[in-house]
Amino acid sequence: MNSLTSLTLLAFTASTMLLVDAYRIRRVKLIDTKKLNNSYFTEENCEPESDGVCVYTDACLCRPTLPHSYIRNRDYFFSPEHGECVKSMHGLEQDSCNRFPNFFACYKNCERKLLRAGEIRRRRIRN
Repeated sequence: MNSLTSLTLLAFTASTMLLVDAYRIRRVKLIDTKKLNNSYFTEENCEPESDGVCVYTDACLCRPTLPHSYIRNRDYFFSPEHGECVKSMHGLEQDSCNRFPNFFACYKNCERKLLRAGEIRRRRIRN
């Protein structure tokens, strides 16, 4: 193949991959954290270390903590029940280890690592 055809094929493949990722991110589930099944959250050491750092992937299996006051921003957390990062319908406690400000942080710290370790399976996207 000549170089122009190769570059065109490469650009098409890259743009297709970006579109698939964008579609995946738009389909994040909105979960009511008050109705989570506690049996899926198996980790007991859910507090941050003394320097404020959480140990991942262990912290991904911690139950997200709800705040005592009303918080408007909806954070993301990893749900072992669903096997993916989901968006909380309610705000989450600021110093909780299984709380992320955006989907990418949750995916990077939990979902991607657990997929690579084989602890969860990739979910199929349903229309």
